[in-house]
This record gives sequence, C-alpha cells and structure tokens, in this order.
Amino acid sequence: MNIIILYFSGTGNTHFIAELIKKQFSKQGNFAESLPVEIADLNEIKKFDILAFGFPIYACEMPDFLKKYTDKFTLPRTKKIILFSTFGFTACNGMRETAHYFALKGFKPVYAKGIKIAGSDELLLIKKTSRKAKTLKKTNFANKPEVKKFIKEVVKSINANEPIISGNMFWTPVNKFAPIINPLEKFIAHKLYANDKCIHCGICQAVCPTQNIQVTKQEVTFSNSCVLCLRCITQCPEEAIQIGKLTEGTIRWKGPNNDFNAYTLLQEKEV
Repeated sequence: MNIIILYFSGTGNTHFIAELIKKQFSKQGNFAESLPVEIADLNEIKKFDILAFGFPIYACEMPDFLKKYTDKFTLPRTKKIILFSTFGFTACNGMRETAHYFALKGFKPVYAKGIKIAGSDELLLIKKTSRKAKTLKKTNFANKPEVKKFIKEVVKSINANEPIISGNMFWTPVNKFAPIINPLEKFIAHKLYANDKCIHCGICQAVCPTQNIQVTKQEVTFSNSCVLCLRCITQCPEEAIQIGKLTEGTIRWKGPNNDFNAYTLLQEKEV
C-alpha cells in the first residue's frame, strides 16, 4: 500500500508527528512518503492509495490559509484520507469539522484526531533559563505513552471498520474562540520586527507560508497577512525577529527533537 503524508508545520510539532507516522507505516511494509504541503506536487496524490494530512490547530480549527492547498488535493485511489493535528490547549471540534470539510469534497475520512503537544504560542513565552525550558529539552516526546498510542491508532485506522473521529465537546464548539483569538493574533502580529541582530539572510521570507515578509539589504518589512505560525521567529538563525519585548530571551522551539529546519525542508524536490 502506498501512503502520502502531507503536512504543514509552523514550529515542528506536526512535522515530528508526520515523521513518526511515516516510520510506523513503513514498519508495516507500506511505502510511505512524507512532505511539507508547500512543496508537494498535489496532482500526484491520486497515484497513492491513501492520503494523510496533518496540521496544527489554530483557534480550534484547521488554519484557513491551508485551504488554498487542500482545495487542490486530488483523490487518492481509495479516496481514504487520514487527518491528524497537533494542538496546545484544546482542538475543540476542529477535527470533526475538518473531517466533514473533506467528506464534502468526496474524500472518505477514516481518521480525524489531534495529539496534545506543548503549544508553540505558550513555548514562545518560556525563558531559556527557566526550569520548564530545561525539562522540555530533556523530554523524549517520541517515548511518551500518549504519543505512541496516537501513532499506532493512526496506522490501524486504514483497516478499521468504522471511522475514528474526535467526538463533540459541547463546552468548546468550533468557531467560538475565533472571534476572540483572531483580533488578538492580528494585534500581536503587528508587533513583529527584526532587531539589529538581523543579517538579512532571507530565511524568514523563504519559510513564511503567506508571503508576509520582505527582506532587502536595508530592512525587513512585515505585511498584514501574518497567521502567527511563528516560523520566522523560531527559524531565524540570529534570533533577530521578536514580538515587541515579549519574546526577548525566550526559547526558540524547533519541534520535540529540536531539529525542525523549515528552510531545508522547503528546498527538497517535489513528489
């Protein structure tokens, strides 16, 4: 069986889970390919038996900006799709709604769940010298029981008799947080700037999924399409990009293995 795993990852959490899923699928004797959605040839999906798509949850939903990619998804041979996400606080009903979104496009969702990992928004506020930062650095996320269980469940879902989809959470319905969080995110995004440590390397511009950043030899400018994926902040080699004074001296999260390099990944060949 051939499986294509496409994902968007802002700070490395979803990339981490996608690679674990790929490894587990491969152990089962399947051919599994894993790629960032931005560089994949989306017309090639139909050659695979199953499509798996992963993303971070923003404000209890699949991020809107990803729809420009998913709208181009072609149906795999079996029409089966696996949906997985990472989130910090709660996914609300985001996965159930996302499954419905893809079902309306003709896909057959066999799995739609998220895994809770330390949220990148929270991590951005943790000082490098704090006890929590030291604890996170020592944590082996791949060996966590909840992570192992999640990965095994994803792989088993392709042969499940019934779809495995996150149920309703009556106290956190989808779309309820968006009117509160979205204006807050825009306010925070306007605080982005590059300080005098900037070497104008252009990495932030290259990894931004919404083309919100323009780098010249003289300056770095931020437009109005930021989605706070935080790639520019965490991937900056000089830690020059800040959100006001909020992020000064805080950790730069590059996924659970501290190895997420969005710039390198986005240079890879297409499927």
